[in-house]
This record gives sequence, C-alpha cells and structure tokens, in this order.
Amino acid sequence: MARTVRTLTISVVFAFLLAGCQGDEGKGGLPTSRGTRATGLSDLEAIDVADDPLAERNGGVKILSDVQYGQSRVLGYVNKESCGILAHARNDPKENRIHLVAHWPDAGHGSASHPPGLSSRPGGPYHAVSGGSGPKAWASLMCSRNAMVISYVSGEPGPPESARGPVTATQVSDTPPTTRITVAEAGLRKQIHSNLGSADIAQ
Repeated sequence: MARTVRTLTISVVFAFLLAGCQGDEGKGGLPTSRGTRATGLSDLEAIDVADDPLAERNGGVKILSDVQYGQSRVLGYVNKESCGILAHARNDPKENRIHLVAHWPDAGHGSASHPPGLSSRPGGPYHAVSGGSGPKAWASLMCSRNAMVISYVSGEPGPPESARGPVTATQVSDTPPTTRITVAEAGLRKQIHSNLGSADIAQ
C-alpha cells in the first residue's frame, strides 16, 4: 500500500512539472536566464526626440533609443515588423546619413550575412544589414523581434556622450572607434553583452 501511494505521488508531481513546461512553451516572447519572458521591441516604451527626422515616415514609427556623440547621433526605432537605425550629423539630419532597415526574421530563419552562430545567441534569430556614409562613418544592424544589436563607426574619437531609452552602448574597438549599441529590455541586454563580451560605457 505504501509503495502504491509513493508511486501515485511521483506520478502526480511528474504530471505537474510536465504541464508547467508545456504552459511556458505556449507563451510568446523569449526566455531569459531566469525563466521569464523578454519584452518585445514593439512593447518597449518610446522616447521623445526633438526635431524628429523620422516624423514624416509612414506607419507607426516608434523611436526607442538615441545615442549621441560629439557631432553625430544614432536613432534606433521599430516600424510594424521591422527594426531601423538612422545615423546622421547632429546639426543636419541629411549629413553623414546612414539609414538601415531589417525585417524581423521568422523563428529559426536568421540571415546568413552575420557572424556565425549569432542567431543562436540571446535575442535571436536575427536579420542583418550594413552600410556606410563617406569614408569614415559605417554601421551594421542585427534585428530580431526582441532586440537590435548595432555596430557603429562614427568617425569620431572616443565613446558616445549620452544614451537614452532601453539601450546600452559599449565601445568594442579603438581603431577605428566602434560602438556596439544594444536595444532591448534590461535583462536581455545583460544577456547579450555577457555573451558578446566587453564592458558597458553608457546606459
């Protein structure tokens, strides 16, 4: 009798754990290291930008981040099911302009044009685009539903002066000065930077 009760108890516990696992898989979002779900880019809070250079674009453009250097800035935004960045001179949005857009990939279908294995890292899968402006300014954008990972060469010495929004900026190279800009909720940003390395310089 004792053996029967013990067997039933183990069976009930196993069934409870299995149900819990199946319930988690049915929820949207991305699991974090603590077992919670990441907030998607579309659900992050927008920031206000004076003289918004994206104001005339059609659709629901939502600016999430503004990283400023001495002479330039990088805006990160979402628009429907895509990520975008606009980099330009602070005194003239038409100068040194880089505008990149990448659509969210379907689960498990990231771009082949990024460093190997990045789609399996936190926040992925990603689609990737890149481009430049003039001889010094260059940027790349990795886009997923939950995060943007941007590499930006401003052509200016040193790290950015300020960063607003759910963003972390990290200087990853001195020659040329290159910043990694990650836009995501705080917990996911920490996972991405822990996975990719380097110390935070602005947040």
